Amino acid sequence: DTVPWAHLGILWAYEVLEDYGMVVRIAESIEDQYFNSSITDARKVIDKARRHKVDAMGKLADQVSTDDLISELRKVAGAPAGEDKGKSSAQLRIGDLLLKEKRYAEAIQEYELLLKNFPGEHTGICHHQMAVAAFWMEDYQQSVDSARKGLSEPELTQDLRTRLNYML
Repeated sequence: DTVPWAHLGILWAYEVLEDYGMVVRIAESIEDQYFNSSITDARKVIDKARRHKVDAMGKLADQVSTDDLISELRKVAGAPAGEDKGKSSAQLRIGDLLLKEKRYAEAIQEYELLLKNFPGEHTGICHHQMAVAAFWMEDYQQSVDSARKGLSEPELTQDLRTRLNYML
């Protein structure tokens, strides 16, 4: 059935118009209408709608709390449908939001969850962010340990390698 995809098309049109409030409302409508649907690909449409909703909420940051945004990101990260890259990116964003809010212990837990659930995805940056969080918690040993783990990753950009070395 193509109706869910048509709704997603309407969502995309509002996104182009930069009407992020409507993007959020349409994404919520898609989830409400199709969550228990037997329509083929309904879960994929919901996953895409959730991702666009999260992006729109981020653009409405002055109107949306960090915890509300994290709640939506958890739906993306834990979705039964969807690509692992999108799910792992959502999980990374949760950790980054918590780090920005200076909720360091929670951020570390989210990065650890990412490493557990999505091995090989964002590994170097996770270890860097955990090192930063541990540093701000004044747990210098954990900071150094996280940086060393990050440096053991084979595929690091030079910038990330330099940032991890500064944490030692």
